[in-house]
Amino acid sequence: MEVHDVSQAKHDGMTPDGRLVQVKATFKDSLTFKSTPELYLGFKLHPDGTYEEIYNGPGQAIYDRYSHRKGIGESLMSFPLTELRKLSDTVNAGQRVARRAG
Repeated sequence: MEVHDVSQAKHDGMTPDGRLVQVKATFKDSLTFKSTPELYLGFKLHPDGTYEEIYNGPGQAIYDRYSHRKGIGESLMSFPLTELRKLSDTVNAGQRVARRAG
């Protein structure tokens, strides 16, 4: 994906095929989003500089999973990494941000 030069409210970049992506990272046990992004990439950062991809897929899947929560899609909300990992496992490859070769 290519990261936007100027900060955008809902998305941080765009895939080569034109899909918009929001990227979030955390040192904690949850990730956040406010509005529902087209694609969402969520990472867990570790103190030694390594990272783990927690979620890679449509933001709508997160919205649908948590649609029962008051404020979903309107307020900044936290979602547990354990649940986002499980949800990410259900996303097919064509719905993900592709990894770069190399």
